[in-house]
Amino acid sequence: MDRHDAAVKLALLRSITFWSGIVVMAFLCWAWRHSLTHGAFVARGNYQIISFSGELCVSYPNGKSLDEIQFGSIPQAKEEAAPLLTLPCFARGVGKEPIGDEEPVYQTARAEALDYVASRSPDAWLLYVPYWCVLVAVVVPWLELLVWRARRRRKGPAKALDQLREPQEAGGD
Repeated sequence: MDRHDAAVKLALLRSITFWSGIVVMAFLCWAWRHSLTHGAFVARGNYQIISFSGELCVSYPNGKSLDEIQFGSIPQAKEEAAPLLTLPCFARGVGKEPIGDEEPVYQTARAEALDYVASRSPDAWLLYVPYWCVLVAVVVPWLELLVWRARRRRKGPAKALDQLREPQEAGGD
């Protein structure tokens, strides 16, 4: 390993970009794992963010508006856990009334939430984003930023040397 490679590695370990990405990804992994055993929510106004079963759910159920921020956490039963690699989902309310008198039985919390939003007015909506999608959405730009930074650092000294040489060459004419 030459001195340049050692300097690049040392610069990476000193990088705020590198450590910020590590901290954000560690937090997302913790939140994903926590959501498999507990549900957590934050609500304000008509908006809600719920972390449950390995997914983030952002919704506008168009119900009672809250003036203050409410948040909490509840334990989740093992049988309610969703598969780890579910797909994102978006639903809008259609004002559909439930058919029949008996209470439906849902396999997952997602299915129950989708049915609930379907019964709401057309301006109600619900977005499910699995944690793996959020993690990919963070990792890809973070890696691109690190690659761009490394390229810039490699080109930086060469450009500086070229700029120093230009005035000397121009003065010699």
